[in-house]
Amino acid sequence: MSSVEDLNERLVRSWVNDVLKGGGKSAEEWLFRIRESAPDYYDENYVANHDPTSKGREGLLTRFASLAYAFSDVEVDLVQLFAKGDMVADCIRITGNHTGHFLGIPPTGRKISWLQNEIFRLKDGRIVEGWVTRDWLGLFQQLGAFGNPK
Repeated sequence: MSSVEDLNERLVRSWVNDVLKGGGKSAEEWLFRIRESAPDYYDENYVANHDPTSKGREGLLTRFASLAYAFSDVEVDLVQLFAKGDMVADCIRITGNHTGHFLGIPPTGRKISWLQNEIFRLKDGRIVEGWVTRDWLGLFQQLGAFGNPK
């Protein structure tokens, strides 16, 4: 692995393990840590290719806020991570208690867990572009969006 790949991999690993791991923090504490840390990881003009309505680093922070206020006791675990050139891919597992409204679904009180795959392009030690996919079907099933989960 080249030194650029190693640095890029370490940056994304640090973002997940040092910043996102909520560990039972309140939404406000978690969001404060994310907001304070984001400039060290994300370019101001970050492009979220998976969400054309999200603009720059502020758009990223808005998406984290919607997650933080919908789920309490959020835990983020790194499942897999690898780098190639200026790209880093990871798979994370997000777990939390559904205690707030999420995409129009009222709180269920259920513990919810889903996988999310992310691909990032980095430049000059910052994440400049990202693509994210998540298990929407599994997430909505757990939330009871299609009736009671079995």
